[in-house]
Amino acid sequence: MHTNLDARNAVITAIEANGTDTASRDQYDIDAIVTEIHTATGGYDVDAIEPAEFWAIVERHQLATVNIVILDTTTEAPGVEYGLAVGDAPALDTDQVRAFLDQHGAWNNADTDIYALVVPEDLWNAELYGRPYLEVGVPAQQLAALNDAATA
Repeated sequence: MHTNLDARNAVITAIEANGTDTASRDQYDIDAIVTEIHTATGGYDVDAIEPAEFWAIVERHQLATVNIVILDTTTEAPGVEYGLAVGDAPALDTDQVRAFLDQHGAWNNADTDIYALVVPEDLWNAELYGRPYLEVGVPAQQLAALNDAATA
């Protein structure tokens, strides 16, 4: 009998089979992949699913990059303020993100002149503007919701 951990290890091994410079577990929502495999097969045996279906599942759960940018002035950049963005992208609600926001005075309005803007990476390159930013991976459906909100 295969376990959740067996499935996780099999998924990670498959993703990283050609080396982590080609693909890495950090680029995918491993838990969501394992859950979908379990739903499709009724178990955790990754070999019970056809290879084409397996890779389609993996692709559906590839993470996209968004930047959380610290700003002290208004901007024309397409994005969503962090507090609103979490509703569309719960993957943004992590200890790492909260620590980043706290470090820059943007957590719990510690500094009322500072705010955090969540910007899909393909809409605005935060690095070009020299502002502190944090790259975060979010699932594709959460990215789609952020894109819709950012360009509305």
